[in-house]
Amino acid sequence: MSGNSNNLTPLENVLGQKLIKNDGEEIATNSLTLSAKKQIVLYFSAHWCPPCKGFTPVISKAYDEYKQKVGDKSEVEFIFISRDEDAETFAEYHKEMSFPAIPFDADRDGLAQKFAIEGIPSLVAINQNGERINESIDFRSLISVHGAGAFPLTAGRASELKAEEKEMATKNLKNMCAGNIPFPLTTSNKKVKSSLREVMSKADNVAILLGDGDFSDASYDTLRDVMNKVNSKTGDRCAVIYLGLSLYNSDSDHQKLSEKFDFALNEASEELKEAIGLVVGKENAQAPTIAIIRRGTGLCGINGKCEDEDTPILVAVDPGLVKIRQTSAEYFPWNEEAMKAFVEVKKIKIEKIKSNLVNMKFLTEPEGEKDPVVLQKEGTAPLKERIFVDNGNEECVVGLYFSAHWCPPCRNFTPKLVECYEKVRAVGGKFEVIFVSSDSSKADFESYYESMKTTVGDQFLALDFEKRDLKNNLSDAFDVSGIPTLILLKPDGTVISEDGVSAISEGGADAFPWDKATIERVASEKLEIALKREKSDEESQRSLGTAVVKRLAGIPEHVNHDINTKVFTLGPFSTVGAPDLFADSGIVYYELEILEDKGCTQFGFALKDGIEQTYKDCSEGVGDDSLSWGLDGFRSIKWHGDDGDEEVWEGKWAGGNIIGFAVNIEKGMIAASRDGDWTKDGFGLMFRNDSIKKGVFPCFSGQGTRFRYCFDQDGFKYGLPTESIWNVSEDTSAVA
Repeated sequence: MSGNSNNLTPLENVLGQKLIKNDGEEIATNSLTLSAKKQIVLYFSAHWCPPCKGFTPVISKAYDEYKQKVGDKSEVEFIFISRDEDAETFAEYHKEMSFPAIPFDADRDGLAQKFAIEGIPSLVAINQNGERINESIDFRSLISVHGAGAFPLTAGRASELKAEEKEMATKNLKNMCAGNIPFPLTTSNKKVKSSLREVMSKADNVAILLGDGDFSDASYDTLRDVMNKVNSKTGDRCAVIYLGLSLYNSDSDHQKLSEKFDFALNEASEELKEAIGLVVGKENAQAPTIAIIRRGTGLCGINGKCEDEDTPILVAVDPGLVKIRQTSAEYFPWNEEAMKAFVEVKKIKIEKIKSNLVNMKFLTEPEGEKDPVVLQKEGTAPLKERIFVDNGNEECVVGLYFSAHWCPPCRNFTPKLVECYEKVRAVGGKFEVIFVSSDSSKADFESYYESMKTTVGDQFLALDFEKRDLKNNLSDAFDVSGIPTLILLKPDGTVISEDGVSAISEGGADAFPWDKATIERVASEKLEIALKREKSDEESQRSLGTAVVKRLAGIPEHVNHDINTKVFTLGPFSTVGAPDLFADSGIVYYELEILEDKGCTQFGFALKDGIEQTYKDCSEGVGDDSLSWGLDGFRSIKWHGDDGDEEVWEGKWAGGNIIGFAVNIEKGMIAASRDGDWTKDGFGLMFRNDSIKKGVFPCFSGQGTRFRYCFDQDGFKYGLPTESIWNVSEDTSAVA
């Protein structure tokens, strides 16, 4: 739903004219006086996303505390941009936030594209002109660490907090090493007692590992192996201290896990936990995280900075052991300088991959790999044959499928890709897919990989899960920033499409090999077929003497109409209706049986020219302007007008309900019922407007909904309202 674009403010052009509160009430965008704010922060989030579910309570609490403190002087407004897949989940998730959202049926995808949102949760700040600002600020980290203290989320406030953090880190590290904050240690076999200060005096570097006792977490084994390599030349290069910070689950065991390392403190005091949190940064104070520290040299560098002798220096912090797992021992101690070197080397590797795209050498002859990097579960054909390296000018396509089982959009798309894979190959098409996993474990990878098999037993190829470095380099080489991503290549390395997900979703097997011309041709053919089907349905309805009900707006393929059962199934947002039933007098009544409602619905009436007919994608439907009136029992909203006239009501409907709609044209009134109940508990009088007296026809908009319509009096389960429904005084409340 969107309004007229004429004479909109810059913010309305970005956000739309209307926002929605967490109780479903609609408000005008300009009612928030956003123009007085220094910044508006857009919160892109979704209920299905675990990091989002963890962050939403944090951001909501911080926002509420800030608003309570400053009141009307608030310099920041938050707006929720949902990435959920259905309106019901959106509405439930929004209740966890005290700030408004753009409506579910607004152009949410357009906003995500406008601000290049690649993952969630994501926070984007804009000014009153709708322009992005403060891109350098990590809002998520800032709020996670400082809560309400992070506000007003400006660059100046971020700098102040960073300076405070650095000062506190230095102070607490000194106290830990000096013994002012007790840090007693034992060796892994508990035979020798020690302290952080003593270990610091003997080792060149000390790694403090914040652990959670999860001995099944392979990253701890990786760390141990990497540190063994680090110390292979000299035994005192870096000692590892295991610090029991928390327990991952009931099976976790600090003692068992700490035996992998040099020293341990399995039960850290609350004082020590707080201190180490300030050293590594509050956002990093979770397991597993490692902090590398060393003694000061007592020397001055060429940059003029000097170090006090024996004063502890924080060298690097690696939350999640990400740097260590990505780089291994070669880039110890994983400080800023070492990571810059890693990035430069990685750039060279990526360029090597790009240069080896020709004939798929990056897979068949990978640089520095002795063993094959691509797995195949079915068949024994050589890899070059499977990926069509020697097929000359034939139309062949190889897809690199970046995906993971934990990702809901991936799980939704994978069956479609498998089906397409099978259809193309069944007619002799040369199409191969290589699964590139982002799963968190080899077991998850193997389980998910098993689902990538056709009904005849053909299975995708897969990049060896152990080749994480190659996987990461491939992601960077093809700019993969989110999943699912499907890169479509010719065997000679030419990129056909970087958005194979859309190509497959929209064109399917018919659009093979998914070049632009073929996709456009297939889209045109599908449109022609759909329009012919609609014309045939219309002719059949006329020949039967029944009311002609048809699609009015939206992509034809998105609307399924069974004229025999009189059932509509609407996928993405579309509008259907019965213009031939236009009436300019009397009372018009019809019934809808709700079969399924997982999205949004706007059912009602429109003036003769109230719905602009189009076969293109549309986001406006019944009630989204002053020419139509719609009820939404899914979101409990009355829709009418583009000037903020929509209002929340108490009406609800669900699968199995039969909704009656009646219009009294002479009186300019529209009423509705649920299962024959016209009282307030059912629905009753919904709209009163003189424009209705011009005449209207039944029409329905929605997405993710399925319903059966009935205009035949003999088929009605219930019936018209009594005359009393129309006999209301002029001051009785009803939306105009």
